[in-house]
Amino acid sequence: MTSNFEPRGCGDERESGTEDMDRIGEAPGRKLLAPGPNGLQAFHFYFVMRRDRLSFVKRMADGFGKVSCLRIGGRSLMVVASASGANDILVRNSTSFRKGPGVADAELLFGEGLLTSQGAKWAGQRSAIAGAFSKIDADRIVDCVQCQLDIPFDGWGTQTEQSRNVNITEWIASIAFGVMGTLIFGTAIDATTVRHNLAVVEYYAMRRAVAMFPKLTPHWPALSHAIAALNSAAESVLDKHLLGHREVQKDRVDGPALAAVLESSMRYDRSEHLEQIRTFFLAGQDNVVAAVVWCLAALAERPSLQEQVREEIHVVCDGRPPRAFHFRQLKLTRSVLFETLRLNPPVWAITRTAIKETMVDGFSVPAGTDVVIVPYLINRDDLRWSRANEFLPDRFVDKATVKSARGIVRPFGYGPRSCVASDFAMTEISAIIAGLVQKYRFVCKTSQTIPLNPGFALKPQADVTMTVSVVS
Repeated sequence: MTSNFEPRGCGDERESGTEDMDRIGEAPGRKLLAPGPNGLQAFHFYFVMRRDRLSFVKRMADGFGKVSCLRIGGRSLMVVASASGANDILVRNSTSFRKGPGVADAELLFGEGLLTSQGAKWAGQRSAIAGAFSKIDADRIVDCVQCQLDIPFDGWGTQTEQSRNVNITEWIASIAFGVMGTLIFGTAIDATTVRHNLAVVEYYAMRRAVAMFPKLTPHWPALSHAIAALNSAAESVLDKHLLGHREVQKDRVDGPALAAVLESSMRYDRSEHLEQIRTFFLAGQDNVVAAVVWCLAALAERPSLQEQVREEIHVVCDGRPPRAFHFRQLKLTRSVLFETLRLNPPVWAITRTAIKETMVDGFSVPAGTDVVIVPYLINRDDLRWSRANEFLPDRFVDKATVKSARGIVRPFGYGPRSCVASDFAMTEISAIIAGLVQKYRFVCKTSQTIPLNPGFALKPQADVTMTVSVVS
């Protein structure tokens, strides 16, 4: 399945004019280490990292350059804010790295599911899951989204009022979980329970990822309860699938993705199937919810742009629900989505750990070094983008401008370990945005900037509430 809305970046190209600068001082046979804070300054940066991960990577890049390193307590953490450095790690030297802090620290929940597994096991899982998603075409995704949009949310749509305050985050999550339940699992999921317990696991994983001594991070009772609840939800999904769907749907192209995954992985036992389901709980909705909420927030803050997008959808779709073939024609809508993903990429950071010594942008990376690649900063590089921190969707209207804007990191990563369902996600996001904006008008309740929560995905710090009204 190819997404009609996927922005094409050139993250595998070297940054023009910066390659030589990165290598100044490098001599044959000499290992150049990335710069970073020393002494008491290193402790200061460490506590900044503990308090605010996004502020930490910004300060490292501002103070020490696009490739920098914090060395403290026997641990080294390299921050990479250059597109060429990201390409060195994710593409050129991908076999020199394994999954790093954050996601790897969530193995208590995911076990060896696709997000955390390594080597041959990961390759087998990815092949099975990629094959399952390839059977879900764009029209099925759009149809499923439309069905979810027709379901009343919290009484909205069943009452006579034309306007009300709505928790947008919960609304989008209910849609995303509905799509996941239908197309991936073939059974409904308790979105509220799963979201709450995933948040507990995420908090623990993020705390452990930035700890000086990760293995000493306490295992809280709340974490045990959350893992037990998520495992119970996964058990329910698997049992319902095995009892009611598997034999009927395993050979159907319109069956849930889980059927294809299970049929291609019969050598795995029940615990491994549960690990994959728990992985889907996060990967199947987290980035989608974040992307849609950020896009709707951008439109709510800009009423005139929102009206232009709505008019484009009305004209292109001729007043009918959007279809997959419409997406290429929705140029302004697409540009708004691209610019949203540039400024607030759901995958705001990608972590790796070096398993052998390698080079990144001319700097030596010793084995054991943790690395964080920061698309959030790469996509805001003022050497690549004019007015890089401003929301200017027009920059994506011209295809030549997109192609010349080298180094954009795609919103769901790239390279061998990029998101296996990125096309699925982009189609789902596009369908949700187009369907909602066509039906509803969104107004922000406050003009204040929405605080960021850089966890597994870049999300708002708290659920976002907007005033929503029906478009007459």
